[in-house]
Amino acid sequence: MSLEVFEKLEAKVQQAIDTITLLQMKLKS
Repeated sequence: MSLEVFEKLEAKVQQAIDTITLLQMKLKS
């Protein structure tokens, strides 16, 4: 697997984590 593909995948994972974190913050507040 090329580094470029891995970087794109990593960016999508990070975006998903940020979205989940925001949802959890909204649910808690």
